[in-house]
Amino acid sequence: KQWYQRRVRISGLDNNQPVTVTWKETSSGPALVGDSSDTDYGIVQGTVSGSGTQDSVLTIKTDKMATLVNDQVYTYKCYAKSIQYSESAESAELDVEATIVAK
Repeated sequence: KQWYQRRVRISGLDNNQPVTVTWKETSSGPALVGDSSDTDYGIVQGTVSGSGTQDSVLTIKTDKMATLVNDQVYTYKCYAKSIQYSESAESAELDVEATIVAK
């Protein structure tokens, strides 16, 4: 099993005003930490495009992939929080599905 990526696109943003996207394995679980050599995930927040969209990408790394069952759907959770309006609430939680298929 190799790494696997899931992407979420947030739209309707002001230019140069990105949001922070938080990824979780479960609603009640801790926020996933990524982008270091000792984590199971890579997380790219993305930047706001000229059209007001931002893509955040969750990469499931090889070591984590080895612990997942083939042909099973895993549902990750994510939500966005404004950086520009820090007092505003985070968005509703979004389910992002990943189906693991052996190659």
